[in-house]
Amino acid sequence: MESVDEDQVEDSDDEDAAVLGLTDAAGQNRLGEQVKHLWLKRKPLLDSDYAKAAWMLCVQPEVIADVALRGAGSVERLAMERVIEKLHHPPCPNKSKELRGKTMSWIVDLFWDEYKAFRDRSPPFHKPGRFLTNDAINGRSYIWHQKYSEPYTEVLGFVACRVCSKVLGIGMAERAWGDLKLVKGGRRSSMGSDSTEMRSVIYTSARLSRQYTKQEENNKIGINANNMFGDDDMK
Repeated sequence: MESVDEDQVEDSDDEDAAVLGLTDAAGQNRLGEQVKHLWLKRKPLLDSDYAKAAWMLCVQPEVIADVALRGAGSVERLAMERVIEKLHHPPCPNKSKELRGKTMSWIVDLFWDEYKAFRDRSPPFHKPGRFLTNDAINGRSYIWHQKYSEPYTEVLGFVACRVCSKVLGIGMAERAWGDLKLVKGGRRSSMGSDSTEMRSVIYTSARLSRQYTKQEENNKIGINANNMFGDDDMK
């Protein structure tokens, strides 16, 4: 097999970068600057208030260490307060009797009291073993909060179960792309962007609606969606 000179490889990479417009007039590689520019352009959409809230309330050990290292500053705390206000805006799904007739300022203040206990591991978060469970280690924070936070707090558990369960990865984008390929194909391959978007939204919404309906029907008859093991199997 013919050997390849490393200098030739480097020259080839430089030529490719020049063709792609990733180098400036002096030949300096601008790929890093391009990536940084794209990240800053999309950062407001990715680094949302809900993402900041989920970061602060995550119980995964690595994330807890990151929060402790970087600290939740004024930006993150203001983002958290905006999330609390949105989740408690009438009609509020939080059915806690302690919150009836309370102002938003009172609710936010109670949250910060509960959050301090959460970070300081003071009651009701004083049992260290709870932070070593499989849900905590594997990053299933919303399940952890459902077990050990929501029953013992008025605001924090309610908020944590919702913000920590949000999907922040690319899974939703991949599913949306899969639906798009089913909608736009064959004789419909030349559809315009507006029509394609509307059809994709309708198709995806219909699939989600059918799935929710099926799940509700299974719940009514006691079927577990994971293993299809129903109450009748216990007789």
